[in-house]
Amino acid sequence: MNDLSAAFANRLQTTDQGAVARAYLSRRLPGWVDSGLAEFFQFGLSPRQWSLALWFGDRLTIPIWNLDGEVVAFRGRAFEENRPKSVQWPAKPKPTGICPIGMNPTTTMRFEETRFAVVTEGELDCLSCWIGGIPAVATCGVDMSRSEASVISDVCDCCVLWLDQDEAGNEAGVRWSRALRERGVETRSIGKTRYKDANDALLSGGVSCVQRLVQEGALGKLDWL
Repeated sequence: MNDLSAAFANRLQTTDQGAVARAYLSRRLPGWVDSGLAEFFQFGLSPRQWSLALWFGDRLTIPIWNLDGEVVAFRGRAFEENRPKSVQWPAKPKPTGICPIGMNPTTTMRFEETRFAVVTEGELDCLSCWIGGIPAVATCGVDMSRSEASVISDVCDCCVLWLDQDEAGNEAGVRWSRALRERGVETRSIGKTRYKDANDALLSGGVSCVQRLVQEGALGKLDWL
């Protein structure tokens, strides 16, 4: 799977369809090139006609890692209309010891240095925080697995939860906070804002807006931000 991740990354950088995908990234994550996100997270592009999983073809990919530093799955993001927005391959229950999106062998040190993470629902929200230099993870939905909660608690003493500002997000925030606090993690939440989520804050207010909201959510305790 690690070799497959490298092949996907090469397709993103060297093919015509990769240029379309990179343009999408520039629209949704302004500053992604200068921030080094592509290298940190090994962005890639799955083949359009991919025999292993036709429904996963022609998607922006982000590897999902386990604690042993191995790629065990991929998150695939559609960058064209009329397709399911975000899917996972292999499409199977998350194995024990899997890292949430945003945490991998390259970024783990940042979590250990700060003992902090913003926890989000979606991969674009997670990456929007990283553009601002803020360690973040994504559960890719409103459910947080026991494994994800355990992995986060191993490297974080404090988390700020930034979920979509809707009923499902509010309910998930209660569950996530309980799961993390049971493992000794202090949790706080982004208050009510004009922005739907972290990616909306980045696109509407810029990097400084994302940083300000996270700092406010952490009650000004992030002296490294």
